[in-house]
Amino acid sequence: MRIDEFHIDGFGEFFDRPFGPLDSPLTIVYGPNEAGKSTLLSYLRQILFGFPSGRSSENRYATENARRHGGSILSTMDDGSQIRIARHGGGPAIGTVALQYADNTSIDASELPRLLGHATKSVFESIFAFDLRELSSFNEANNAEIASLLYGAGMSTPRLPVVLREIEKTRGDIFRSGGQNQPVAQALRQLEETEAKLRAVQHQVLDYRNYKQELLETDNRVDEISRDIKLMQSRRGLLIKRVAAWDTWIDLRNVRERLEDIPVFEEFPEDAVSRLELLEEKLQEDVQAVESATTKHEVEVDSAAVAIPNESLLGRSSDIKNIVELRGAFVASVRDLPERQSEVDADEARLAEDLDALGPGWTQKRIETFDSIIARRDQIEQSRTALDKADQDFRDRELEIDRIETDLADVKLRRKEFDVDSVDEKPHRQNPRRLVLAIAVAVIGGLLTGGGVMFDSPILLGLGLGSGSIGLFGAGVLLFYRDGQQSSRSHADQGRFLEARRSEERLRRLLGATEQAKIVSQEYKEHTQAKWNEWLNSNGLTESLSPTGASEFVTRIEASKGRFGVARGRQERVQAIQHDIDEYRVLVSDVSSGVNIELGTDTHSVLTASTSISEFYDAARTAERERNVSKENVPELFKELGEIRRRQERIVSDYKELLLEGGTDDPEEFRRSAAQHSRRQQLTDKERDLSDNLRHIVGPDYELSDLDTHLANSSLENMNTELSSLNTELTDAEEIRVGFHNRHGELTVEIAKLQSDEDASKLRARRASLVETLQDHASEWSRYSMAMAILDLTRQKYEKERQPAILEKASGYFKEFTDGRYDRVFSRLGESVFQVAESGPSRRNKSPEELSRATLEQLYLAMRFAAVEEFGERQERLPVIVDEVLVNFDPVRASKAAAAFGRIADHNQVIVFTCHPWIRDLFQDAIPEAGLLNLNGNP
Repeated sequence: MRIDEFHIDGFGEFFDRPFGPLDSPLTIVYGPNEAGKSTLLSYLRQILFGFPSGRSSENRYATENARRHGGSILSTMDDGSQIRIARHGGGPAIGTVALQYADNTSIDASELPRLLGHATKSVFESIFAFDLRELSSFNEANNAEIASLLYGAGMSTPRLPVVLREIEKTRGDIFRSGGQNQPVAQALRQLEETEAKLRAVQHQVLDYRNYKQELLETDNRVDEISRDIKLMQSRRGLLIKRVAAWDTWIDLRNVRERLEDIPVFEEFPEDAVSRLELLEEKLQEDVQAVESATTKHEVEVDSAAVAIPNESLLGRSSDIKNIVELRGAFVASVRDLPERQSEVDADEARLAEDLDALGPGWTQKRIETFDSIIARRDQIEQSRTALDKADQDFRDRELEIDRIETDLADVKLRRKEFDVDSVDEKPHRQNPRRLVLAIAVAVIGGLLTGGGVMFDSPILLGLGLGSGSIGLFGAGVLLFYRDGQQSSRSHADQGRFLEARRSEERLRRLLGATEQAKIVSQEYKEHTQAKWNEWLNSNGLTESLSPTGASEFVTRIEASKGRFGVARGRQERVQAIQHDIDEYRVLVSDVSSGVNIELGTDTHSVLTASTSISEFYDAARTAERERNVSKENVPELFKELGEIRRRQERIVSDYKELLLEGGTDDPEEFRRSAAQHSRRQQLTDKERDLSDNLRHIVGPDYELSDLDTHLANSSLENMNTELSSLNTELTDAEEIRVGFHNRHGELTVEIAKLQSDEDASKLRARRASLVETLQDHASEWSRYSMAMAILDLTRQKYEKERQPAILEKASGYFKEFTDGRYDRVFSRLGESVFQVAESGPSRRNKSPEELSRATLEQLYLAMRFAAVEEFGERQERLPVIVDEVLVNFDPVRASKAAAAFGRIADHNQVIVFTCHPWIRDLFQDAIPEAGLLNLNGNP
C-alpha cells in the first residue's frame, strides 16, 4: 500500500487542505516547528485506524464542525487497485469509514482491516508510523502482538523453554528437598509407619479355631434354609400364575363349549357373502353391456352401407393432389407471366443495339459461334506484348543514336579546345630565391650544430639540429617540385590529346552499329504488325484494331453473347410458364367435367373450379373414412358383443360354482351358512387369543395341558388359601436366615480380630511394595535430571545458532548503523527480551539498558526496519511514516540510516517529517529521487 495523496476536511488547524501527489517512493515533509508535522502524522494514523475514544489521552484534533472532522486518503494497494479511504466524525467514537475504488464504486467498510494487512492500530503506530518519543520507548509497550512479531511469532519458535519448565516441575513433583507432599516423601512416611506396625504385632490366637468351626456350621445352616426358601418361592410362583390365569381359563372353556354347538363347514369359501354379491353385481352390469353393444353394432352396420356424394373423385386422388399443390404455382405463373414477357421484349431491344454497335456483318448466330476462349485472349496479349516490345526497341535505338551523336559532338569540341590550349601554354620558371634561402638555413644549422659539440652546449646543439633539418627538407621539396612540374606538363598534354581521339573513334563505331540495329528493329516492328493484321483477318476483325482495342472488342462480343444467353433463358422461361398455365387449365377442366363443374376461359373460373374440386374431394374422403371406420367397427363390435356374452356365461358359471362350494344352490341358504361359518371363525380366533394370553401369564415353560388339569381339579378359593399359607412360611424362614446371617457377621468380625499372622504378612508385603516404589521414583527422578542437562545444552546451542528471522534482519541493519560495532541482535529462548552482541575479541553481550540513548534508538530503528520487511512479506506493504527519528544520530550513523530508509522505500513507501535542514539535505543526498513537500508556518 502507498499513499498517493490525502485531503484534510478538518483536523486540528488544517481545514480543506489537499496534500500531494506523493509520487516518489520516499517523500520528505519539511517545515519549521509548529508547521503541523505532528498533526499530519496523527491524521494519517487516525484516518486509517480510527479516532481515539473519549477515555483515551490521545489528541483527537477535533474541529468546531464535528461532521467535517476527518478527511480521506487516496492509496494504491499492492494488487494495483486504487482505493480512497475516508473517515469523518459524527458517528461512532472511531468515526464513520467509507471506502471507494477510483471509479467511485463503493466497497464494504468491513474490508478496511484486510486492506491494511490485518495490522492493528498498536502494530501500525509501533512499527510503521512513529515519532522520536515513540522510537525511544519502543520496548516499553507491553503489547503481546508486537512481542509475537519481534520474538518469533509465526516463525516456528521451539517449545524448548516450556519443555524445560515442564521437566523441572515433573522432577520436583517426584522429589524436592524439604518437600512433604511429593510421592517419595509420602512413600518414606508410609514405610516408617509399616515398620512400626510390624514391631507392634503380638501373637494372640485364643478362640480363632472355635470361631472358624461355628462359622462353617452357620454357613451350612444358611444354605439349607436358602434351599427351602427357594422351593417355597417356586411353589408360590406356580400358585400366583394359576390364580392370575383363572379368569382367562374360565373364558377359554366357555368359548370351547360354544364352538361345540356350531356345525363345522369343511372348506367353506372364504369371504363368501362379498364374493356372492360381487358376482351378482357383475351379472347385472353384463346384461346392460349386452344391450349397449347390440345397439352400437346395429348403428355401425347402417353407417357402413351409406352412399358417398361425388365418389368418382376418390379415384382421381393423384390428379386432385396435383390441382391443390400446383394452385399456388398457377397463380404465381399467371401473375409473373406479363413481367417476364416484358423482360424478353427488353432483351430483344438491347440485343439489337449490341448488333448495331458491333458493326455490319454481325448477327446473333455469328456472336454465338464466336469463340472467345482464353487461348484467343492469350494470343491478343502475346501480340500486344510483341508489338509493344518492337516499338520500344525501335524507340530505344533512336534514343541511343541521339545520345551517341551528342557525346561525339562533345568529344570533337573538347579535342578542338585542347589543340588551342596546348599551342598557347608556356612553362613557368621556379623562383630561385626560395631555393637559396633553404640552402642558407641548412648551412647555418650545420654551423650551430658544430658549435654546440665544440662548446658542449645543449642549446646550440638543439638549435643547430633543428634549423639544419628544416633547411635541408625545404631545399629537397623545392628541387622535386620544379622537376616534376616541368616533366608532367608535356605528358598531360599528350595524354589528353590521345584520349580525345580514341573516344571519337569509339563513338563513331558505336554510332554505326546502333544505326544498323535501328534498321533491324524497324524490320522486326513491321513484321510483328503484319502478323497482327494477319491474325485480325483470320478472326474476322478489322485491321484498324490495336491489341487493346481487339481485347475490348472481344469483351463486347462476350458481353453480347452473355446477354443472348440470358435472353434465350428468359424466353424459355416465358414458354415454360405458359406451358404450366395451359397444362394446369387442362387438368382442372378434365376433372371438372366428371363432377358437373362449369369451367370458363378466365383465370378466376379456373381457380374457383379447382377450389370446388378440392372441397368436394375432401368431403368425399371424409365420408369414405367414416364409412370405412364403420365397416372396420362392425366386426369389432360383433366380436365385443360375443366377448361380453361369453363373460356373462363365465360369471353365471362362477356364481353357481360358488353356491355349490357352500353346499347349496339357494343363495339365501348360502348366506345363512356363511353367517354360521363366520361366527365359528370368530370363536376360533378368540380361542386362539385366550390361549396366547394364558401362555403369556404362565410363561413358556408351563404346559397348558397341565394348567388345564390343575385348574379343573381345584378352585380359586383353595389356591388363595394355599398361597397365603406359603407366604407365612416364607416370612418365618427369612427371619431365621437373617438371624444366621447376623451371627455370620459377628463371627467374621471376631475372626478378623484374631488374624494377627495374616496382618503381619500383609505388612511385610506392604513394606516390600513401598521399597520398590521408592526405587522406581529414584530411577524416574534420575531420568528427568539427565534430560534437563541435555536440553539445557541444546538450549545454549539453539540460542547461539538459531534466531527468529526478524532478529536476523535487525542484526544486519544494526550492524550497518553502528559501522560494525555490534554484529548481532538475539533473544534468549522463550523470553520476550533481546540483547546485542559486540564485535571484536571481547564479544560481550549487552542488554538494551546498557546502550547509549542514540545507540538504543538505532537498535529500535533496526528492529522496526526488520519488522516492516517481515510484515510486508506476509501481508500488505504499509507505508513507513516517521517524525524526527534521526536527530540524536551522529552524522555518520545518520547517513547510513538515511541510506537504509532508501532501501526500505524500494518496497514500502516512506514519508519523513523533519524541521531540520541538515536532515532534509541528508535524505536528499542519500536518495536523489526523493520528493520534497514544504510546509509553511501558518497551515
